[in-house]
Amino acid sequence: MNSRNAIEALTLQNQRLTGMLRGIDNGLWWATDPAAKLDADKILVQAEIIRAALDETSVIAARIAA
Repeated sequence: MNSRNAIEALTLQNQRLTGMLRGIDNGLWWATDPAAKLDADKILVQAEIIRAALDETSVIAARIAA
């Protein structure tokens, strides 16, 4: 994989996450978590995984930019 492929891969994942966040529209369309069939704990686990991945990617990007 080269740097262009890596950047394209990051861009694709950004688009996917943005689409998902737009789809849930900040929770606007449901009154309660159970009504939305939402498992907030599972989402929080995944959010932590995303945070860790972004932290690591930020370190790599900073090295590239230095």
